[in-house]
Amino acid sequence: MRVPLHTRAVIVVIGFVIASGCRDVNRPQTSLAGVAGAYVLESHTGRYAPVSGTIVLTSDARAERRVRYATAVADSTREYVVTGAFELRTDDTIDLLLNESCGTSVCVWNVRGTRTADRFTLTYPDPADGPPITETYRRQ
Repeated sequence: MRVPLHTRAVIVVIGFVIASGCRDVNRPQTSLAGVAGAYVLESHTGRYAPVSGTIVLTSDARAERRVRYATAVADSTREYVVTGAFELRTDDTIDLLLNESCGTSVCVWNVRGTRTADRFTLTYPDPADGPPITETYRRQ
């Protein structure tokens, strides 16, 4: 049975609202005031890592990532922007839940990183099975 497009869109929106409003009691958060601020891309590894970028974290757990890539496939003048939320755990693990456009729907990119003092490092798989991509951001 084929589900109409508008019904699928409603289901995606409802799922996002439910997911963004729920907190797992097994994942305690520390105070977000100490981590809120603007962070600039300081270093990166991996063949598909961005070459410049910023991440802004707010005290109400919102996140915005803006990056540029310098590959033959990507337009290096285009800035890729995704927004969403973040969680900071007591063990200084940070989870970003960023909304990306996936054709006609929205996908959530869940990426995890580690935090030390005024920096955090995100690590995620290479899309073409290469070595992992890492991005280290430093507070401005």
